[in-house]
Amino acid sequence: MLMCGQPTSYTKRALLLAIFALGQLSPTIAAEINRDHRVTDRAYGQALYHHFQQNNLRAITALMVADRQPQTNRQKDQSDLLLADLYYQYGLYDESDQLFSRLLAGDIDRSLLPRLWFNLARLNHDQGKHEKALELLLRIETPLAGGLQNEKQYLLSKLFVINDFIEDANIAIKTIDRNSIWYHYARYNLGVALLENGKFDEGISILNTIGQLKNTSGELSALRDQANLAIGLSHLRINKPKAALQSLQRIRLQGLLSHTALLATGWAWTQLGDSGKAFVPWLELASKNTVDAATQEALLAIPTQLEQTNVPKLAIQYYTLAVGQFEKQIKVLDQSIKSIKAGELISLLSQNALIYDHEALAVSSLQSDSAPYLHIVIASADFQQALKRFQELIDISSTLNHWKRNLPTLDLMLDERRQRFISKRPLLEKTGSFESLRELQQLRDNFASRIKQVENNQSSLELASEKQKAQLGRLHKVAASLDRIGDLRDTSDERDMYRLANGLVTWQIRTSYASRLWAAKKQLKQLDNTLADASSRVESLKRISTDSASRF
Repeated sequence: MLMCGQPTSYTKRALLLAIFALGQLSPTIAAEINRDHRVTDRAYGQALYHHFQQNNLRAITALMVADRQPQTNRQKDQSDLLLADLYYQYGLYDESDQLFSRLLAGDIDRSLLPRLWFNLARLNHDQGKHEKALELLLRIETPLAGGLQNEKQYLLSKLFVINDFIEDANIAIKTIDRNSIWYHYARYNLGVALLENGKFDEGISILNTIGQLKNTSGELSALRDQANLAIGLSHLRINKPKAALQSLQRIRLQGLLSHTALLATGWAWTQLGDSGKAFVPWLELASKNTVDAATQEALLAIPTQLEQTNVPKLAIQYYTLAVGQFEKQIKVLDQSIKSIKAGELISLLSQNALIYDHEALAVSSLQSDSAPYLHIVIASADFQQALKRFQELIDISSTLNHWKRNLPTLDLMLDERRQRFISKRPLLEKTGSFESLRELQQLRDNFASRIKQVENNQSSLELASEKQKAQLGRLHKVAASLDRIGDLRDTSDERDMYRLANGLVTWQIRTSYASRLWAAKKQLKQLDNTLADASSRVESLKRISTDSASRF
């Protein structure tokens, strides 16, 4: 039988379970990437894009495809580090650990080591290897990018608390940004640890700062309720009911801890000797969902207190009511176990949009006997983790089904591309042949040799224009004709005109030699650039041909 004024075993366990509860209440950790760092690899950039869009399955797929084509991956270390982070988020701890260990054993960029050590520490912490996790965190000497620094200091303080290094934990907490949620998480863990280590006043002081936070919402409101509950239960354990009531009254009635707070409030009034006020929260609890453990304890606390206040008949009525409720709940619980095993819980989760199948847009209206216990199951960290994994499996199944439906079409498209490539390949090989390029290179070399010879010999005639060469040819014919008729008549006037014309043409050729030589060298340089570009294009065509064949 329960003793009057004493918290039951459920109430005592509630404080013990509060120790390091933030390890379960903290949000899902996402791998943070320094968004300012340079991305040079296309596949790595695509994976980052999908990751920041919270589509981690596509990010993993992009990285795995890139790993099969290492020639395209110029950021192998960063890609593997991101992939290990994503594996960690999917709960694939072995695969994540293998990648982290491989990176650590390799010749990794030293700028990546702090983030690598942090991820390994986080992984070891989740696996219960606290000493190894602490050792890895202590290696990090430079601040981490983004919000990881605050998270890292939170994890460091938590590991210090686990190893009973309270002073070191306090020092680590002081380095966390006070506007960060991690600061309040770390302070909560430290306060609860101090309570359990017998440092009551210090622990209560820290928890009070959290329990009296103003203008809180969401996650911080839940943390404030948790701190106030821890304070209230601690005061009950040392028979300080008035102080317990002050903190318990700060807990939200709409919060997840309201039932436990109402139960503890009743015990606080019992310790103060006011049974009438103790019945108020307990009767409120008794009217609520009887599957809740706090409600069930209240059903027993009410008749127990009535019995000790000498109201036996009423106590018997409430005992009878409690027995009936417990028997009913045992039957409902047995039926719930059967329905859960039959898969009805999954349907109920779908109905409440707690899991979502992209393949089935219609929402089921199936009712289940497990519904009354749903909120209890969902509140557990193990179930939340399993639910997250189940949703991921649904997403993966949906993606695989999508690929399965589209693969025949993709195969057909690929076959058409392959056939077209095969038909065009001879032309591609002909276009990418080096034979014509070698002929052009030979002509270029001949041209360069002629220019060099002209420059060495100062052969201005070699650079004469076609018109000038034609004029010289005609003048030579005139000279030959003058020689043939020179004995028949006087040709002195004609010879003077010949010498004048020949001298004028020769003078024009020699005076334009420098500019013509410069123009020839310029043409040679342009030819070299054109040949280099042609050679590069031919190499690209050959590479495209080879790569296309390998991709097919």
